[in-house]
Amino acid sequence: MWFIAICIPAILLAITLQDIRSRLVYAFWFPLLIIFFIVNHVRVNQGFAEIARSVIANLCFLSSQLLLLKVYFSVRWSVQIDLTDGLIGWGDILFLMSIAFYFSILNFVLFYLTSLIVVLFSWLSWQLLTNGRNKQIPLAGLQAFLFAGVFIMDWYDQSIDLTRDSWLLEHLAIWI
Repeated sequence: MWFIAICIPAILLAITLQDIRSRLVYAFWFPLLIIFFIVNHVRVNQGFAEIARSVIANLCFLSSQLLLLKVYFSVRWSVQIDLTDGLIGWGDILFLMSIAFYFSILNFVLFYLTSLIVVLFSWLSWQLLTNGRNKQIPLAGLQAFLFAGVFIMDWYDQSIDLTRDSWLLEHLAIWI
């Protein structure tokens, strides 16, 4: 299954380069990622019920986040807001939906929050260095870049399993 270990980071790199260069990502990357993620779950012998539970919970979490954003901006600007009309791109949403098929529930929330913080600080730093030439954040591209590193780490480090919450809970138990 080394094919997966090569294809997923390659797709993530393609998403990164496309989003950084043009703020657009080809839509066909996302179904490919989902297929490879499902094959990876089969590789690590996860049952359909476990995969489905994680995917549904992750997509519900993501949907609630998008709904909260929509309500926030609609109330703030006193007008019904379409998030995909200049606030967040479809590529960003599709990327987050795609990675929902890889992560377990806690790992998805952890990656989602951490990657948003890292991307925000990285982008603000980049804006300061370049005098803010481009205001649009390549969110999907930068998150894809971060996820490529996380995926490679997960693939090669047997003590980490981002498809199950147990490894994270064990590490958190050590700190508590």
